[in-house]
Amino acid sequence: MTGPARLLVHTLKYRYATAIAPTMGRLLDDALPGLSFDACFPVPLHPSRQRERGFNQARQILRHTALPPPSPGLTRIRRTDRQVGQRLAERRSNVAGAFAYRGPSLSGMSVALFDDVVTTGATVSECATALRDAGAREVWVIAFARASYQPGSHEPIED
Repeated sequence: MTGPARLLVHTLKYRYATAIAPTMGRLLDDALPGLSFDACFPVPLHPSRQRERGFNQARQILRHTALPPPSPGLTRIRRTDRQVGQRLAERRSNVAGAFAYRGPSLSGMSVALFDDVVTTGATVSECATALRDAGAREVWVIAFARASYQPGSHEPIED
């Protein structure tokens, strides 16, 4: 992830500038080809991380898109280490079993899973498994940005 996308994501996530979320939502809408979903789930933060940051960056952006409003039920059931600097296997292990869906059945539904940045896909893969286990017919992953994966990098980008 480089250029303006990187600047926007880092400003929202690490400088806590939630005022840019509407702009990010509008930019994302311009890139979406009018997709339709029964529900949309932001990748959840662990409650302790959300308290630290004060907001969930994926939820902030999602609220400002034409996608369905954030649906409840997808939760992070255990705290995980930050993904920054971890290798692919470590990232997968770090988030394995970290998410659960606790809500009404998603049987037959087409749902979107939304995150600010996808790097290796380890986090969204675990979230998608929880949504499919709850009956979702299909899970689409939508992200504001895609970061290139560089093993061992210590750039402040999370998956």
